Amino acid sequence: MHYIKHFLLSLLLWVVALPHLSGQGILQNTYIVAGAALGGQDRRMFQYPRAKQVLASNPQKLDNEWTFYMEKRVFKHKFFQLDAGIGYAENNTIFSRPYSHSALGDGYTLEIRHIKKYSINKITAPISGKVYFKKLYFQITVIPASRFRKSVLNLGNGKRTTQQQFAWHSVEINPGVGFQCNNRIRISLSCRGFNFNEIDKVKFFNLLFDEPYPEFLQQKTDTFNPFKMWLTVGYKLKK
Repeated sequence: MHYIKHFLLSLLLWVVALPHLSGQGILQNTYIVAGAALGGQDRRMFQYPRAKQVLASNPQKLDNEWTFYMEKRVFKHKFFQLDAGIGYAENNTIFSRPYSHSALGDGYTLEIRHIKKYSINKITAPISGKVYFKKLYFQITVIPASRFRKSVLNLGNGKRTTQQQFAWHSVEINPGVGFQCNNRIRISLSCRGFNFNEIDKVKFFNLLFDEPYPEFLQQKTDTFNPFKMWLTVGYKLKK
């Protein structure tokens, strides 16, 4: 598929370029990283007339996300090092709000449909600056992401609507702290400090507003930043 070609090309460029940039072998100072996050939902309903009922019927207020990526050290000077990587992430929400099925290419009707589960699949390219104090380190991680799939499981009929389209999605900036457990394993905890993302036309559409052309929907990007906490574990491929 089209998005797979983009991913493979990005991965190939990363594998080829980074050893030359850092003067290292491919596996030297390279980590496999797995991570999971819990974050507050975007529960903005604007002027939707049934907003109170929708919010009351959704007591669960957390979304979840998981990620898997390769990360390689590309620069080091004394206590500071810079890592860069590429990988995959999936964000999931079960907030049962009305959504725009036409934004997923499912045609346009006046029928109001509600989300049972909404997933966004992304390719990420995290860049992390770390300052070490022996085994403890502080870090700031920038995570640019491009989405290649959106999928909604419909609450009413149980059918899934999927859109496959490669497009820019977001940039997160996450400060945090980590610990180098041994020669191969490190663990870190970070909190999202800044969020810059596209306006999600699946969740935000005209039904939520009184005015015909709401100013919010004329924007292309949004900086709304609900709480989000990441836990990641990295494993070094070569000592």
